Amino acid sequence: MEKKLIKWTKKVSVHIDLIDEQHKHLFQLINETYKVANSRGRDSLDVLRIINELVDLSKAHFDTEEGYFKKWNYQGAREHILQHAGLLIEVLKFKDRMTDGEDVLDGLLTFLKGWWEVHLKVWDHNYYLYFLEHHYIK
Repeated sequence: MEKKLIKWTKKVSVHIDLIDEQHKHLFQLINETYKVANSRGRDSLDVLRIINELVDLSKAHFDTEEGYFKKWNYQGAREHILQHAGLLIEVLKFKDRMTDGEDVLDGLLTFLKGWWEVHLKVWDHNYYLYFLEHHYIK
């Protein structure tokens, strides 16, 4: 069985299929990065490809969430959107350092795991509760 750094579970579901599927895909990319990091001869081109895909998917995912925030007038949107921007800024910093030849994989993976675990359990859970309370989801 392949070891995973981060795992999506129903406990972190926001009960919006599209968003849950995006979260699963993001976790898959993080686990793919973890696999590359633990392989012999870390291939920086593979990691850069994954990071680029992670940034692109994160942007698309954040656009999806933010669309729901606007549609359903989520009161915590501003702070949540700042969290999204913070992730992208940090990942791009890691990418720049990697491009400069620095080995940042372990730090990147630690950051991503911690950020996503807190983000889903706290930030996404908050909008889930708001959407549930206002009967936008069941």
